[in-house]
Amino acid sequence: MTDRFGANTRVTRLLWAGLKATTRKSYKPAVNSYTTWCHANNTSPWPAALATLVHWATGRLYGDPLIPQQAQIAGSTLNTYLAALRSVHVDLAYDDSVFDSPHIRRLVQGGINLFPPQPRPERTPISRALLLRLVSPEASQGEKHTDALAINAAFTLAFAAFLRMGELTYPSSALSDRQRLKAEFLTVPRVSIAPDHLVVVLPRSKTDRENRGVTIRIARVRDGACAATHMERWLKSHTASEWPPLLTPLFTFDGGLPFSREGVLAVLRRRLINIGEPPSSYAGHSFRRGAAQHALESGLSEDEIQELGRWKSDAVKRYYKRSPQAVFDLNHRFQIGRAPPAALGSVA
Repeated sequence: MTDRFGANTRVTRLLWAGLKATTRKSYKPAVNSYTTWCHANNTSPWPAALATLVHWATGRLYGDPLIPQQAQIAGSTLNTYLAALRSVHVDLAYDDSVFDSPHIRRLVQGGINLFPPQPRPERTPISRALLLRLVSPEASQGEKHTDALAINAAFTLAFAAFLRMGELTYPSSALSDRQRLKAEFLTVPRVSIAPDHLVVVLPRSKTDRENRGVTIRIARVRDGACAATHMERWLKSHTASEWPPLLTPLFTFDGGLPFSREGVLAVLRRRLINIGEPPSSYAGHSFRRGAAQHALESGLSEDEIQELGRWKSDAVKRYYKRSPQAVFDLNHRFQIGRAPPAALGSVA
């Protein structure tokens, strides 16, 4: 990125670090689409003029096959694309008030009304019962011993701590940037094990906007899904690298390969196949979703689930569902004022 204050300056570095690398990566398609459209129409992209945004956005909502990168998008996607363009204005210190224009807001709402997004296939939650199968010898057959230990520790930690996949993994680029590795990702010293619990300190989390770190305490449960037990086994086998401990990633694959999101999800799919489960509906968020669902079914309140999962809003509601039987019971209690008899059985 070249800023208005000079290329490759410290200002540029600070601005670039102001957004997560994953966020900048997700913004690229929108920026590329907009600049391509501007080039095709002989229009200056920056700073974005209202008329330019309107014509580009309209083309994206209806789709313009004559220009590359201008396929039709949903109205809700346009909102995300506009956020990406606004981010460029922030980086370049341009006035971004055009994105607050009532004209733009109404255009976006029209796109949402006319072109609603297609429903996404729901990711299947990983239940605790499935977790136990995923860390079994049957699931890990064919894996190198150290890889199996790392994955078992990672999977059980992801479930017990309601982790997002990005809190557990790191990209290969982090291995060449030690400052970033220490500041953003889990390293060995961020984990400690006591007789009755495991402590994990996340250096950075989605809701920890000031990067103060988030301390998570996980009880030892002494069964096959115990994160503390699996972490002990992994750390005992985790050979020290040439780096000092503060810069040793908590997880690596055999040979020091990075514990990347893609690599971990590939192992998840392979393990699901090994135990006879179709992998297509599972993803990284399946652990967090499964933890929330298990918490609900264990009788925890929504506030308690929100606290365990570190949700700061009612977004927690998207992570679990009441069973049809539970919804039926609620309706029954609503209508007659008391719980239904057990003899009613299950409801499909």
